[in-house]
Amino acid sequence: MKSSSLAVPVPGPVAEAEILKGMTRSLYVVAGEEGFWASRLCRLLEPSFPAGRESLNLEDMEIADIFFLVSQPTFFGGKLFTLTGAEGLLAQQEIVLESVAEGNSLLLAAKIKPAAVSRGWLVRVSELGGIVVDASPPDSRTAAEWVETEVRRLGGRIRKDAAQYLVFLVGRRLSRLESEVQKGVLFAAGKEITRSMVDEFCSADSEANAFALVDAVASGNVQRALAEIPDLMSQGFNVPRIFSILASQFALIWKTKELLVQGVPAQEVAKDLGVHPFAAEKAMRQASAWSFSALQEAFKCLLEADEDLKTGKVDAGLACEHAICYLAALCTRRSRA
Repeated sequence: MKSSSLAVPVPGPVAEAEILKGMTRSLYVVAGEEGFWASRLCRLLEPSFPAGRESLNLEDMEIADIFFLVSQPTFFGGKLFTLTGAEGLLAQQEIVLESVAEGNSLLLAAKIKPAAVSRGWLVRVSELGGIVVDASPPDSRTAAEWVETEVRRLGGRIRKDAAQYLVFLVGRRLSRLESEVQKGVLFAAGKEITRSMVDEFCSADSEANAFALVDAVASGNVQRALAEIPDLMSQGFNVPRIFSILASQFALIWKTKELLVQGVPAQEVAKDLGVHPFAAEKAMRQASAWSFSALQEAFKCLLEADEDLKTGKVDAGLACEHAICYLAALCTRRSRA
């Protein structure tokens, strides 16, 4: 008995490249937590269909009616049908989709891992000449490569380190990166985008903004650290969360210092820590300014401040300012341990 072939998930950029070359398929299954690719592919596909695009909803229609609709030719030419929230549908083994009318296309999107798409659907996608798109969140390297490609697509240029830095500041979510890339190309006005330009046009996410406070504290800059607090508070950060972020950074500095003492090469530190290279680079610089004994005092300070806060001994704002001043002062202690 001949076995049916299974569609193999491909990265979003592969499906995008096909569409940009003028190739469309009858069936697209977009699976993954990164909702960017479903909306991106829809935008790219829509101009190829004379009858436009129709968004379908499982709350308003039975699945059998939806599949019947896409199997019928439309009077005004091909149409793109899209259905989001198809998690349950794509997990089913028994597939009732028999065909897609010539000229039509159906895009099913679900926030599930590609591996969760049933074998039945993988077979049907293959039989109908469709494609399964892996919309999983990219890792930092892949996100930076996507940034470089997107900048070129928009007619701009960007340095590799600037693309990596943008991902570090904004995060790996492609919808955010798309917006920042568009801003960057306009800001550069034909010039190559550099890391310093990224600092000027980029709207970093809240965690990246918190990094500015952490950097100031770990570098011993009391005034800059205190100046960051009001901005963080306005973004919804409370004092316990600030303490938690600071503790995480000091833990990273401790681990970095241990690796350097063990003789681990600087270029291997980021890999061993499991963090972005820019975070490792910053931690290595900070590690030289902190002794192990000073780091122990930093942990003790944060623990005591958190306890005082929870027991109501001190006002939250006062506890935060006192802890930050004390921690920044510790940075000047350069005794080697």
